[in-house]
Amino acid sequence: MNERVTGGPMTPPALEEFLHTHVEWRPTGDVMEPWRSQQGRNRWSLRLNDFPDEHLYTLLINGRSVGSFDDWPVEWLKRDSAELMPNTG
Repeated sequence: MNERVTGGPMTPPALEEFLHTHVEWRPTGDVMEPWRSQQGRNRWSLRLNDFPDEHLYTLLINGRSVGSFDDWPVEWLKRDSAELMPNTG
């Protein structure tokens, strides 16, 4: 589905389709783009906007804005940074 994003100009599907895709997000440590996910060959990231004057989030795919939205999609899972740490005990 998302492979058509790679390489050329951004084409439909619309933002709505991406918001209904199962995505596991990883924290980046970056205040402006705090979440990132690798979807096939495409790198997705979320930018935080100047809420409430703008939508809360903007979805970027390969650095290109796909669209902005406010509510975190049900299909999207945020991985806590603690889950990424190796178990040393």
